[in-house]
Amino acid sequence: EGIVYGLSTVASKLVGFFLVPIYTRVFTTHEDDVISLVTTLLALVTTLVVLGLDNSAHRWFWDSSDESDRKTSLASWAWCQLGTSVVFGAAIFLLADAAAAAVVRDARAAVCLRLVALTVPLTTLAGVATNWLRLQRRAWTTASLALGGTTTTIALSVLFVVVVRWG
Repeated sequence: EGIVYGLSTVASKLVGFFLVPIYTRVFTTHEDDVISLVTTLLALVTTLVVLGLDNSAHRWFWDSSDESDRKTSLASWAWCQLGTSVVFGAAIFLLADAAAAAVVRDARAAVCLRLVALTVPLTTLAGVATNWLRLQRRAWTTASLALGGTTTTIALSVLFVVVVRWG
């Protein structure tokens, strides 16, 4: 199982590596800088939103043998994660114009920040789903979910950046 989880995680992280040649061909240096800042913000926010509860949920799950208690704990964790991610996402969405002007010094970056704001809850839900599948010891389903997300990310990036030319 560890090999399956590890390989799916590595494959998911390689998305950026495969998209670099596309991005460097299409984007200017300034646009690439904006993408880097926005990606870093997303990574930071998704790390903060977790609150370390993923590890706690795993620990609690295995410490309890009562199935009802396990379900209650996991549901509480999932709702807390979703609530926290919606609050952070809403804050980013509302502060996008000010952050774009202050940090990136480009008003067009506000659109990217708003996309990040919408992505935060979805990223959190994907993390909860992945952890839940791991607790169920469903390695291949977990890998399929990760690779499906990776494939979707690549396809949408190529569609919006290269085909539709939305930038």
